[in-house]
Amino acid sequence: MAKAKQHRAPAPTPELKKYFREAMRTKKLEGEFSIDEWLKRIRFMAARDKSGDSVRKWVGVSIALWVVGFIGSLVAEFPPAAAGFAVAFVFSLIAFFSLKSKDIPNRLRDSVLPLLTILRQDANPETPLKLKVDLLGPELLSKRINFVKAGNKYPKVEESMFSDPWFQGSLSLADGSVLNWEVLDMVRRRNIRKRNPRGKIKMKTKYKIKTRMDVSLSYKNDCYQAQIRPGATAPQVKKEGERRSVLRCRRQAPGGARPGEKMALKELLVSVSAIYKSLKPVG
Repeated sequence: MAKAKQHRAPAPTPELKKYFREAMRTKKLEGEFSIDEWLKRIRFMAARDKSGDSVRKWVGVSIALWVVGFIGSLVAEFPPAAAGFAVAFVFSLIAFFSLKSKDIPNRLRDSVLPLLTILRQDANPETPLKLKVDLLGPELLSKRINFVKAGNKYPKVEESMFSDPWFQGSLSLADGSVLNWEVLDMVRRRNIRKRNPRGKIKMKTKYKIKTRMDVSLSYKNDCYQAQIRPGATAPQVKKEGERRSVLRCRRQAPGGARPGEKMALKELLVSVSAIYKSLKPVG
């Protein structure tokens, strides 16, 4: 697999703007388009989101300045300036949360986009790509698979387990093989409440995240023959058919310190490479 190249974002069109607004609202991408169409949409969204992040950063800085100005005005006993700073603070705060509600998680541009850019080099530009991306994050009741509450006295611990299959795709490659992948985050969240000697209660949240990457390749039997190697992370035969067979590779990767961090893209690409290394061309 070759490295991804940088590309400029496409010019805005009514269709791209509409798709971007819908993605901001749902935090999801799902459908089947050509890989070039997907890249056009995602590059546009990534560029808009990056610009929004920059604006939100400066609004955050202005909020801090308004607070400093407000406090300084009170110290200087200048009520008109204090009132002006307070109004500016309120409007900046409203603008900040408005921009934050429209934010698209950075995984779209630091994980999804690089992978598709790399895969594009091994696929026909008009090849349909089935894609399902869920950027809502794992900490939803619908994704919680276990909950345990321990301790009647302090410290009290609440432990939740979440299963988040956030990135799935299927793409036909140039050699006629079909690549499928699923990236699933298993997230353990612990909320720990402690009481200090003065009676004050403090809460701390800790995460432990593991990412499971399932990659499979459906290949033509008249093009390749599988040569299976031993090993826990080595590709294994998932299905054998008359015309096509399927090799699957499953790997575990660190999921970062907090949910939503950049995917370990290298691990997924290593799985794809391992599968192809296990295939011997026929003829």
